Amino acid sequence: MEILVFGLANEDSLLGRLRKRFPSVGFRKCDLAQELEGEGRRPVVIDTLKGLERVTLLDDLGTVNPKRALDGSGIIITLRILMRLGSIDSASVIGVPEGYPEDLAYEEMSAIIAALAGQSA
Repeated sequence: MEILVFGLANEDSLLGRLRKRFPSVGFRKCDLAQELEGEGRRPVVIDTLKGLERVTLLDDLGTVNPKRALDGSGIIITLRILMRLGSIDSASVIGVPEGYPEDLAYEEMSAIIAALAGQSA
């Protein structure tokens, strides 16, 4: 499994910890939504999103508030477009609140990634 990382406070520190916790999961930093091309039919993405109270798995992007979809990198809008075009079947976004404490983000992200990877947290 590979997770594409589009925006994250304390990114280097968090990714180092996540890579150590999940050595079989690839974490790749991305800057542009165009980097999604060729990433498979069901990409998993990490991005910072406004309006969240805790780390949240968004796996039904059609129900995400359009304002939230435009916040940050705009990755949710891009994923929605790719789904409509048939380029991908689905997508999962691990949304991290802005300014969220690193240790709490790590714990909550670890639980979500473990569930996605089929591991025990």
